[in-house]
Amino acid sequence: MKRIIIIALIALIISSLVFILPYVLVPVLSGRDIIRIEIGEFPNNIAYYVGESDSVDLTGGTVLIHTRGGTVSERRMDIETVTFSVVYDVDFSVPGVYEVYIIWIDYVVRFPVQVIERE
Repeated sequence: MKRIIIIALIALIISSLVFILPYVLVPVLSGRDIIRIEIGEFPNNIAYYVGESDSVDLTGGTVLIHTRGGTVSERRMDIETVTFSVVYDVDFSVPGVYEVYIIWIDYVVRFPVQVIERE
């Protein structure tokens, strides 16, 4: 019985951290006085053939985070974190140019991706 209670307590603590951690991290990150973000490196692939993909591949892409104190941090685009997200609405069945948005706290950068017909 003691073992079940201990396991239940550990599970409760771990599940609590999942809900509490984002609220702890956001003030720390926003307290750095971020002044802007920018694209460091574009992803390796920003052009796609119609029908060959169903998601944007962010591998190789980075975002640079500039702070008021002059510090610049580099973050990979392909790893989403609590305060970093990727938003796009690319229709991979229709040729065209689409925007991908990278959001870090209240800052947004974007870059285009293109869906093209195979010749």
